[in-house]
Amino acid sequence: YAILHVLVKTLAPVLVVTTDEVWRIMREAGWVAEPSVHLAAWPAPPDVALDETGRHRWDVFRAIRDDVMKALEEERIKRVIGSPLEAQVTLVVSDQALQQLCETHRDTLAEAFVVSRVTVQANGAGAGAGRAVPGLVDVKVERAPGGKCGRCWKHLTSVGDAAEHPQLCARCVRVVKETAWP
Repeated sequence: YAILHVLVKTLAPVLVVTTDEVWRIMREAGWVAEPSVHLAAWPAPPDVALDETGRHRWDVFRAIRDDVMKALEEERIKRVIGSPLEAQVTLVVSDQALQQLCETHRDTLAEAFVVSRVTVQANGAGAGAGRAVPGLVDVKVERAPGGKCGRCWKHLTSVGDAAEHPQLCARCVRVVKETAWP
């Protein structure tokens, strides 16, 4: 019911007549009270409960992401990379707690930065010129090693390792095997 409710509301501007017909059936079943989907309120996003630590962590990640985006654009202008997925980002971190946090969430950061890979390096002397978290993080961007995966488009060294799927990275090979049709 919940999925149908949200789906009908979000498709209503595009599929006017169809969603109105579905809404009529939902109303006859007693699921909704509004006479038309076009009179219903837009679905509210779900509440995501983050504690203060979680909010702070994402504030730091967003600040680092801003710095990464600037560095990616600079390298794109220099033609070192063509798109962010051709890049590998190295975060040089001087704070041990922040280094551990970034190391723990490397895959999440790679997705948030839309890059092929994120590595984290320690720098005991202080990172220096980092704009994201001044004095704690520096960002280095270089071309990612390896081939381009035909499914996720990331540049990874595991592309071609699987003989049955030579154009895919190890992660995509695993996903394809798990979701293969009989």
